[in-house]
Amino acid sequence: MQSTTALRKITALRKKIRIIQGGQGAGKTIAILMLLANHASSVPDREIIVASEELTKMRLTVIKDFIKVMKGFGVWSDNRFVNGTLYRFPNGSFIKF
Repeated sequence: MQSTTALRKITALRKKIRIIQGGQGAGKTIAILMLLANHASSVPDREIIVASEELTKMRLTVIKDFIKVMKGFGVWSDNRFVNGTLYRFPNGSFIKF
């Protein structure tokens, strides 16, 4: 995975609540997933929830991108992906979609 403009801009944000705006295909989702995966893998026992109105749409977009990010990092494990909606990290953290 490579650093993008979206990743650099999102990483530079420092407030507790962050508003991410941009056009379709701007790389926001991938950048946010990279940061969440990095945080979950480096901070033990974190519970991260990624929410959307419809799980079906999320499976087609965000979850698919999450798998791509994890494989890009070289850390994907099918055994850690529970029911297609929860990824458990070795340190006890997880991301739930």
